[in-house]
Amino acid sequence: MSQITSIKELLPVLSKKLRKGDCGKIGVIGGSAEYTGAPYFSAMSTLKIGADLSFVYTHPSAAPSIKNYSPDLIVYPTTDLAKNRISLEKLDALVFGPGLGREQHTKELLRGIVEFARNSPKICVVIDADGLFYLNDCFKELSLGDCRNNLLITPNHRGEKDIISDGNELMIEDSETSLRRCGGQGDILGGAIALCSYWAKLKRLKNAKENNNSQYLTNDLMIGALAASQLQRRASLYAYQRVGRSMQASDVLKSIPEVLRQIDLILKGWNENYIV
Repeated sequence: MSQITSIKELLPVLSKKLRKGDCGKIGVIGGSAEYTGAPYFSAMSTLKIGADLSFVYTHPSAAPSIKNYSPDLIVYPTTDLAKNRISLEKLDALVFGPGLGREQHTKELLRGIVEFARNSPKICVVIDADGLFYLNDCFKELSLGDCRNNLLITPNHRGEKDIISDGNELMIEDSETSLRRCGGQGDILGGAIALCSYWAKLKRLKNAKENNNSQYLTNDLMIGALAASQLQRRASLYAYQRVGRSMQASDVLKSIPEVLRQIDLILKGWNENYIV
């Protein structure tokens, strides 16, 4: 379990004093008539890891399916940023892109979401999946550098190793993981990054006692991405060990509680060398 040090350090301490929302309110903008699973996996991963609330903003045709996948998700049948602004501004982190498709509409939404990130420095915004498709075309126009402290683009680098960088620092995560590359694992990772980046910010503010400054720092995003990578790789490994070649993203979701249970045992003082 030595490779889960980052996520272990970020987990909020559960207590009777916590209120709903303290451990995270995470949103996902994604989904289309063709792709309903991607936003589900992204949003559901945040709840499995420990967020209190998870919201999905999706195409009207996708909303009924996503609602049926889980009653734990709060689903809005629109991706219109103006209509959802009041709800979006209450979030702690946001994932943009899973299952949106590559229509022109996605490009217009991308412009809007970068503007949202620029105007909402307290909210971590993760651009993932189909949200990345038009990023190169709009790079100069969008001025991403203006929101580099709260905007994270995935994938940083995927493969045998996960490489995370802000252009200056470099982090590498190479812990053992599944040999399967089934769809949906990246969506799970995107949700995990959003939540863990929020938790990294909470930890920094608590340690530094800087409650008057709640802006993200690039380092928060990198620490969050590293922690999310560790957790997702471990959950994928457990799922693969359990079902082998039949592993699907839904199996990875089912393995997240096992990873967290083992982390909790370590936090209670168990020797991690005796935990399988």
